[in-house]
Order: sequence, then C-alpha cells, then structure tokens
Amino acid sequence: MIDTAAAVEWVIAHGDESDRHRLATVLTGVWPAPLDVADALFADQSPEGGFPAPWSARAPSVAATCERLDRIIELDLRYSSRVDRCADWLAALVAPDGRVRSAVDTGHLPSQDPLYLTANVGWCLTVLDRPEAAGPAARAVRDAVGASGVWPSCLTTTWLAAALLWAVGLREEADQGLGILARRLLDAPPADIARAGCALRTALLPPEHPVFRVVLRRLTATQRPDGSWPVDGALTEQVAVAITAIGAVAGLV
Repeated sequence: MIDTAAAVEWVIAHGDESDRHRLATVLTGVWPAPLDVADALFADQSPEGGFPAPWSARAPSVAATCERLDRIIELDLRYSSRVDRCADWLAALVAPDGRVRSAVDTGHLPSQDPLYLTANVGWCLTVLDRPEAAGPAARAVRDAVGASGVWPSCLTTTWLAAALLWAVGLREEADQGLGILARRLLDAPPADIARAGCALRTALLPPEHPVFRVVLRRLTATQRPDGSWPVDGALTEQVAVAITAIGAVAGLV
C-alpha cells in the first residue's frame, strides 16, 4: 500500500497555495479554490474560450485547453460561465463524425496525434456534461481501434479512451481498452499511472476493477521513502504528480 500520510506531508511541505487547495479537494471531495487561485487559472483564457500552449501567448491549443480543464475541474471550479465558454469552444471542434477537426480546418495549433485529441476532447466534454459532442467523439474513438485491438496512439490516449468509453456507457469496448491499459501500465512511469488512475476514478469505474490493482501496486512500488514519486521535471511537476497519485488511490487503500 502507498504511504498516503507521507505523500500528503511531502505535498504540504513542497507545494504552493494552489497545490494545497488542490490537495484539499482531492482529500475531501469538495473544496472550492479562493478567487485569486481561480482567477489565475482563467487569466490567459482566449476570447474563443480555449487556453494557449506554453509556447504561444495567444492561439488557443486543444491539448493545452484540456490540460487546464483537468486542473479547473479538480479544484471544483467547473460550474462557471468561463468553463461553459471553454466547453462551447471544444464542442465546436468536434466534427459530425466525432473526430476533432484538424488544425488545417480550425486554425489552431497542429497536433501530431488527432486520435489523442479526439479522446482528450471527448473526455473533457463528458466530464463537463456535454453528451451531444462527447457521444460522437466516443464513437469515433471506439471505431479507431486497430486490427490488433489496440489504439494506434500513445499511452495517454489509451486511458482517456477507456475512461471516455466507460463514462458514456460503452462498457464492453471500455473493458477491452482497460485490459490493454492494465498491461501497458506495468512498465509505465508513475506520472502516467497516477493520471490514468485519476481519469478512471472520475469515470466512476468501480474501485474493485482489476486495473486499479495494477495502479495501486505500481504506485506502491515506485513511491520514495519521503512520500514522493520519481518524476522527470521541476519540483512543481513532482508536486503535481504526487497530488494526482493521492487522488488515484483514494478509496482504494
């Protein structure tokens, strides 16, 4: 079992105010962030509703917008007109066939992996209760499975796709994806394991599902004695991963 107490103490010692509020939300379920934290998260929102990538000061990025929404949702800030505007922007990117339209069509920053973007946008729209756009995206993801039964994409796409399919009720297809995910997580870094676990918790996957045994086992095996996890990146990224790991196993230990 992971040492949750040590992980919490480590985050409190090394995180900032936003991190501590995020930790409180993970631990208690509801803990709205103060206005200054909320305003900082929305400070660079574009007029269209999306958020720019770190390397762009203006153009909204699909991937960056989904990443920001993850933090906004985690801090219990999803119910606001600013989030509604963001959801509207993402929903408009979903084509009738469910795929997220390419950068050529929309003018937004290009992606090397349209399937990843479709799974990511579909997942965000599911969490934000936009079934009219999330449903077609989920079906597009379902239909993109390769002949070998694996999505021809990165590991992140696998957990986003599985969470999306489960959340919209495509349980048989989701279970196939979860089986693939469980195998791929066996040698994945802690950051990916934690993020996958959190997404599946948000999708309301039952805690007794076999994939959570893999999540718990791998996070336990990779936790450091001080309560943190090894992460390639700055201290801020290490803190973020630790909070995500705590949330991934909440209720499992």
